Amino acid sequence: MTPSAELVPVTSADVEMLRAWEHGQLGPGWRNRGASASPAAFEEQLWAGVLSQSLIRHRASGEHVGWVQVLAPDFVSGVAHLAVARPVTCRRHLTLARGVVAFVDLAFQTWPFRKLYLETAEFTLPQVERLVGGLLDVEYRRLEVIWFDGRLWDQVGLALTRTAWERSDLARRFRLPVA
Repeated sequence: MTPSAELVPVTSADVEMLRAWEHGQLGPGWRNRGASASPAAFEEQLWAGVLSQSLIRHRASGEHVGWVQVLAPDFVSGVAHLAVARPVTCRRHLTLARGVVAFVDLAFQTWPFRKLYLETAEFTLPQVERLVGGLLDVEYRRLEVIWFDGRLWDQVGLALTRTAWERSDLARRFRLPVA
């Protein structure tokens, strides 16, 4: 069976789509938190501190369903940050999940990271709650630092360790073929 997801590189042709996503669809936790960067500043920010990034594309339709990045790598400590975003219009959640799994697997195969951090607003935790305590650990919480929908929310730092990743069967089940 052909996987529904494929990872494709971010190109200059994608900049306007990503800018539109960030401006209207990715929510308050993503980079500029609702502020509008100029086109030139956005394009510069697109690669600032980023080690690798891909778009997740639904193979059959060509629809872009997500954007994933490994950023702020610290090779001395063996850690980096993982950013995952999906446009609110995306309804292909399994395709998105398969793409994220493939990207994480690629990151752990390519670089000697022992841990990837994901930062999220507490109101998005229900989206990953079944992974917390198994694949993901809550490593820190910054209290009331995200303003959204008329109130302050905590920022939660989740950690995905190489050990937890290697123990899980996600990589084996959803690994994408190397092109």
